[in-house]
Amino acid sequence: NVFWNVLPAHTGSSFDEHVSQPSQIQNLKSERCMTIDTSGPSFQGANVLQGLCDDTSDASLNWSILAEVPVGATPSQAPITLLPPLIGNDPTLDDGVLSSPKGAAADTPSPTQSPNPTAAPHSNSVWGPVHGMDITAAAAANLPNGKIMTWSSYTKLQFGKFQGLTWVSLLDPFTHTYETKLVDTGHDMFCPGTAVLADGRIMVTGGSKAEPTTFYNPDVDVWTRGQDMNIPRGYQSMTVLTDGSVFTMGGSWTDGRPGVGFKYGEVWDPRTSNWTLKTNLVAERIATDDKDGIYRGDNHFWMFQAPNGKVFHAGPSKMTHWIDVNGDDNITDAALREENVDGMTGVAVMYDIGKILTLGGTPNYRGGWGTNHTHVIDISGGEGTVTATMVDDMNHVRTNANAVVLPNGEVVVVGGQLRSRLFTDLDSMYRAEIWNPNTMQWTNLTDLSKPRNY
Repeated sequence: NVFWNVLPAHTGSSFDEHVSQPSQIQNLKSERCMTIDTSGPSFQGANVLQGLCDDTSDASLNWSILAEVPVGATPSQAPITLLPPLIGNDPTLDDGVLSSPKGAAADTPSPTQSPNPTAAPHSNSVWGPVHGMDITAAAAANLPNGKIMTWSSYTKLQFGKFQGLTWVSLLDPFTHTYETKLVDTGHDMFCPGTAVLADGRIMVTGGSKAEPTTFYNPDVDVWTRGQDMNIPRGYQSMTVLTDGSVFTMGGSWTDGRPGVGFKYGEVWDPRTSNWTLKTNLVAERIATDDKDGIYRGDNHFWMFQAPNGKVFHAGPSKMTHWIDVNGDDNITDAALREENVDGMTGVAVMYDIGKILTLGGTPNYRGGWGTNHTHVIDISGGEGTVTATMVDDMNHVRTNANAVVLPNGEVVVVGGQLRSRLFTDLDSMYRAEIWNPNTMQWTNLTDLSKPRNY
């Protein structure tokens, strides 16, 4: 029951060859239209994706129908041959003809993007029903009582005016209920740094309102304002240290203007509630080589408290690092990931003591094509012994995905996109996967019913 449809609808029992009106080719399962990558100089070998229909401003959605549909044929019987549009007036058409019989599955991207797109999902994987919320949960934190605190911005569904308000929603995953309210601490907490403290409180820093620190106490359900950071930040990373202090670094997405981009590290002390700047820990030292510069290059560092007391930076830069926040305040190289490519908007999760799984991402935050590459980084031996080994690829390319470690060490990854597109569900990946730390292989899980992206 999966086949292609042609938009807009054509009248008559057959199509003329080389129809004058460009068409959009729609997958009736996903209700999305075929499009191709327009970023390269030629569409030869370009990936065929699924995008929104009826976007006539995007020439990549328009195709010419070359073969006629036989008179009297049903949609499931009629083969069609399609010619992609010219990209950049490139005349090399020979390899650009796409032949797709109606009835062919189209809920996965081109095989060049996904080495095993048709593999059956795990027989025991089942998703529960979708439960609605009244905010866009741009951030979330697990609470000790099993509930989840989520929040959006100054409005429930929008961001951008940098006001000092945030809508929050306390979600109970057991009863599928939520309580939403507006918090006024002078802090718009859209796209912040987040940490769960040893006493169970949630620390939120920066974001749209880039200087503040705000705490949430789940015991009394109260939000309070703390001391501002020394440097305004957004998309920064934070990690809790062994002594209960919190280290943050990077975050040029907010206030990343020239001359303000030096987002040095700083440490919050739970005994004094004060922030101390670490000017020797320069974010540029561990940033990715993004085409948009430090504005994107120092976003979303993958930072972990290591067993040796230092902070380990696992990416998304291709080089990993040790960060000494309590001694000499220095940064030293650790190991180069075998792929040797930056993985911005990828995922890193510590699945065992001293062992980190990294997956997906792209060299460039904005518009970069994703990868399905996976690495295991072993830091258990300390400095001088770090290994960053490339293991079996995911079955699917992903940027902007999410991953969670299970109690048995397996890692589930959901959502994301084939390409790092911001504030859109274009190129969504619905197929979930699970990684086994013993075999270091991925198994497909059942598809999501909703896209989960940036």
